Amino acid sequence: MQLTVPLWEEGLAEPALVAVREGCDRGLPDAQAALADLERGGGRTPIARAIVLRLARQLRRRARIEAEVTSLARDRLERTLPELN
Repeated sequence: MQLTVPLWEEGLAEPALVAVREGCDRGLPDAQAALADLERGGGRTPIARAIVLRLARQLRRRARIEAEVTSLARDRLERTLPELN
């Protein structure tokens, strides 16, 4: 919860609310309840925390993939001739 409120206040609120409203429009289960919760409590709600945790997992996954790609590229780069770089 320590990071959720500042992230919410610094710009996460708008895209998160848009996404939850889209979920409501698509008829996703519990989307209406989630929206009501977010509108009442904002970044201090369990729903906001769940959003932050999901985004953190996505960021960690992307960073891991980027590190793997960089490692593979570095290994291949070391095998090339310097004048070809």
